[in-house]
Amino acid sequence: MKAIDQLEANPYPVSGPGFDRAAEPVFGNLFRALDALGSRKLTMSELQGLLDSKLHDPGVILRSPADFKLAFDPAKRLASPHEFHLFFGGFRGHTGPSLEAPLAGWGGENGLFARVTDEFDDQTPSNWGDAREIFALWTVKVFSHKNEMFGPVPDSHWASVKHDLTIAVDEGLDAELKAFRSKGVFADPRYRELYRPLVDQLKTTPPGSPARAEAANRLVESFRELDTMLRRGVPISGATAEVQLLETFQAYLKKHGLFGKPWRPDDSIDFGEMYELYMQLHDTGKLTTRERVRSAVESMGLQAMD
Repeated sequence: MKAIDQLEANPYPVSGPGFDRAAEPVFGNLFRALDALGSRKLTMSELQGLLDSKLHDPGVILRSPADFKLAFDPAKRLASPHEFHLFFGGFRGHTGPSLEAPLAGWGGENGLFARVTDEFDDQTPSNWGDAREIFALWTVKVFSHKNEMFGPVPDSHWASVKHDLTIAVDEGLDAELKAFRSKGVFADPRYRELYRPLVDQLKTTPPGSPARAEAANRLVESFRELDTMLRRGVPISGATAEVQLLETFQAYLKKHGLFGKPWRPDDSIDFGEMYELYMQLHDTGKLTTRERVRSAVESMGLQAMD
């Protein structure tokens, strides 16, 4: 559970201008998670075990250590590149209305890594680690959903969420909270602990009561603040980190004959070797630069953030 929580603990955004190699903090966070497991080389079945353990028992809204159950089957294996976004940015979701376009640079379910590798999207490129394919998909998504990405969320949306949480009864309240859990809202351990007392207050106070309304208001205002932060613009270093991770991950898979083929449970990923490959590719000028990302962001008419 410590490793899983660490995987969700990348900063917002996932990188900053103080790092020469933009993906350094993402690898640093990943290695802290792997250190909790005692190995930097994991099989596909072990990686799937981490994923299954994280997603185990969706009925629990805010999981505690007492709820944690290891879910590992050595015959299973991680099925797709998309699932690696747990390891390169977490499953944390954003708290506002659903988005179809990536919030590049922020990591999680709405980050660029997750959206470019989404096997359920018919626009996903097969060559998802090629910078041209990454920018092409990103551009298509932005032009289709630009207003949805960075336009203000109507007050009526947040008022509706507050109302539903205030009056919901029993199973209805659980359904509202589980919907947020499924979006990854409670994934980040830092926010989860902030939300825990408010969720407890929602579940222990009568529907429509002032105490219930207070908890709903405080929870939704926190959701609103986080959503507003994620819509400010595109953090250039964070977006660059996500592009470079896609490029490096694909290069690693190709090097080991694992790209574009079904993985076996005992196929392994050596994240230490992948990091060495990342440094090599970066230092020889083979990865996308911040300047290239900034140019793309500005050409899409998005707000670039350093």
